[in-house]
Amino acid sequence: MDRIPNLNDLLAKEFAHANEWKAKGILNHLFVKSDNTGAMLVMTADDIDKAKELVATLPMFSYFEKVDYSYIEDEF
Repeated sequence: MDRIPNLNDLLAKEFAHANEWKAKGILNHLFVKSDNTGAMLVMTADDIDKAKELVATLPMFSYFEKVDYSYIEDEF
């Protein structure tokens, strides 16, 4: 995280995106690692390509070292 300029500004924008997605029913859960080196988003999307499009709009996306995508079914 030290290599990210204007980190506080970007974090505020990142969480604004997350809050907007939450309000729209796109984001179900956001889990952040305790050491702040990663996160997991549980999203409602029609397909993985749509999820990839959305994630690419995050303000900090260009600083992500790795992004893994998985499609899961919601059982309960």
